[in-house]
Amino acid sequence: VMYWYFAFPRGILRPYRKLITKIQIIQHIACVYTTIHTLFAVDCHKSYGLYVGLSMYIIYFGMFLNFYLKYIELVEVHGSKDIENQKTSNLD
Repeated sequence: VMYWYFAFPRGILRPYRKLITKIQIIQHIACVYTTIHTLFAVDCHKSYGLYVGLSMYIIYFGMFLNFYLKYIELVEVHGSKDIENQKTSNLD
């Protein structure tokens, strides 16, 4: 869903972009939790990949959360119509 939205930002998923971003943030929280849980499991082999994965998901979480908060701030300051017009003009 995420890749479809970014491939076609004016497509049918446009009304759901805020929801898509929220779902992605939840996805990254779940991935961070799962990786940390696996790292602390007693009988689990701890490989270098787990630490790389944990770092990656923490970075993704931070990036998506930052993006979401900046978008919300823009909407509150400028209003949703101004943001929509600005984003549409940037896509042309």
